[in-house]
Amino acid sequence: MINSILINKQFFLLIDFVTLCFAFWVYFSDKKSRLNQNFSLMTFLIFLWITFGYLTASATQPNLALFWAKLAYGSVSLFFIPFYFFFLYFLNLEKKNSQTQ
Repeated sequence: MINSILINKQFFLLIDFVTLCFAFWVYFSDKKSRLNQNFSLMTFLIFLWITFGYLTASATQPNLALFWAKLAYGSVSLFFIPFYFFFLYFLNLEKKNSQTQ
């Protein structure tokens, strides 16, 4: 029987690998685009959230689990900053607001 912890680690590594590849792929397709920069930053912060969440769940000591959980919550809260600007650029709200004033 295959160990469930091993399967869990493999899925975690696969998700992390795909997330980082996707972030770098979008960023390097057009480095100067604000849309790509914000999307890549969002994806990287999601990568950190997944990684820290996994480390929280796999920690054996309560203090270490608390440390990883704080980092996970911090990365999620930082996620909303590029998320906001991504949608401003994606919907062209920044240009619409500057033209109406």
